[in-house]
Amino acid sequence: MTKAGLSLSLFGLIVTFSIFAFIKQLRGIRSFVHANLSAALIAAIFLFLFGADAIANPLLCRIIAIALHFLYLAVFFWMLVEGIITYMSSANYRHQKKHYYLYLAIGWLIPVFIVGLSVIMKMEDYGSQDSYV
Repeated sequence: MTKAGLSLSLFGLIVTFSIFAFIKQLRGIRSFVHANLSAALIAAIFLFLFGADAIANPLLCRIIAIALHFLYLAVFFWMLVEGIITYMSSANYRHQKKHYYLYLAIGWLIPVFIVGLSVIMKMEDYGSQDSYV
């Protein structure tokens, strides 16, 4: 049931990403954010679907756990960017091109920093403990 639901979600997200990324009439800050949010979810669901059974190999299991941590954290930060954009549009703030880089930094680099610190501090907590038995 989980794999069927995630596969259906993955298909819908790929369609969503394609619409926001490739239709020129939808170019804008919201499409940019939605495309990045969709990309993070696509990668996370794809990795979960095809990597969740990798507990037999401890190193691969740890790498997948770290990647999933990063991707789902990126999803939350892209939702934060969506909230920031919604606030700015309600406050009549005009979006400038230079903010795209700030949004990219919030959406992708902050999760890299958080996961990097987490890996440095508690690397042994990533992965399944069952894979070591």
